[in-house]
Amino acid sequence: MLLLVSSFSRLSMDQWTSDCEDGNATACHSCGEYYSHVKRDYSLAAKVFHENCVEKSHPGSCFSSGQMYFSGKGVDQDDTIAAADLGERGHLDCQLDTPVFFYYSAT
Repeated sequence: MLLLVSSFSRLSMDQWTSDCEDGNATACHSCGEYYSHVKRDYSLAAKVFHENCVEKSHPGSCFSSGQMYFSGKGVDQDDTIAAADLGERGHLDCQLDTPVFFYYSAT
């Protein structure tokens, strides 16, 4: 079973990487999710999420990047970048037409 999951993950990652390099923002986000949740490489995941947010305005990547910068997971904690990714670059404040504030609990 583990071999099957490992092979699926590797094949999926190869396809996502190729699609991301071709400009597919959803594939780039999937790469970030893979690095974060499968490989537990939070530094690389944060980099992928942040680049995908800034360059392609992918809402999921903006949210994930903002969370990582807010908590300092994989990157130096930075409220300014977190706020930009969660709000200005993301889609939430545009949809709500109001400032967005997030509460993060470390527990």
